[in-house]
Amino acid sequence: MAKKKQAAKAADDSAELGGYGFPRWMALAAAATILLVAVIALFYSARLWGATPYIPPGGDGTGPITTHTPMRTYQPSALIDEYGVGETPTLVFNCKWVRVGTWAQQEQRNAVPPETERADIINALCGTSDDSPFCGMVTRSTYTGAVRETAHDECRTDSGGIQVYAFYGPACPASDAQREVLDLMAVEFPDQMEVKAICVPLREGEEDLCRAYIQAGDYDE
Repeated sequence: MAKKKQAAKAADDSAELGGYGFPRWMALAAAATILLVAVIALFYSARLWGATPYIPPGGDGTGPITTHTPMRTYQPSALIDEYGVGETPTLVFNCKWVRVGTWAQQEQRNAVPPETERADIINALCGTSDDSPFCGMVTRSTYTGAVRETAHDECRTDSGGIQVYAFYGPACPASDAQREVLDLMAVEFPDQMEVKAICVPLREGEEDLCRAYIQAGDYDE
């Protein structure tokens, strides 16, 4: 009877592989070794292909490591304060003349004649200098907006064209309406004018909008 119990115990403590018997502890050790080798292989294959393992915050004093590219830090354009922009849309021509407001929305509502905004911008562009190429396109209009002169020195583009700083609010319908007109003019007169679109966060939450729009390339600053 004792011999039968010993034989049964020996059977419980052994495993069979390919017709050969092995102690159960040896089989378990082999399985653990195979698992360890697989984990090591997976780790080094991840390093080989450039993946970065995640490190929990504070795990080793350095915090987590991420593989995404962080968004560019956003700072409102210094030109906003330089020209004292407090409302949008605002256009600055050659660093010296400022025009605030737009007829574009009224134009969309048929409250003023078609192309009133375009004609008014051309009048303002002519006002930058007597030899402006836009002076030949000036039209007399009762809707002409006021253009005021600043204390800044006059500037020009590198090619000698008119530099236009367009200050727009990221959630301003009037800015959107004017920008449609100005963008078409920039395409129409690429050698005569250069437009730099500047996002102006005047209200709470608009800095996030400006950051997103600049990241997307919708604004220059």
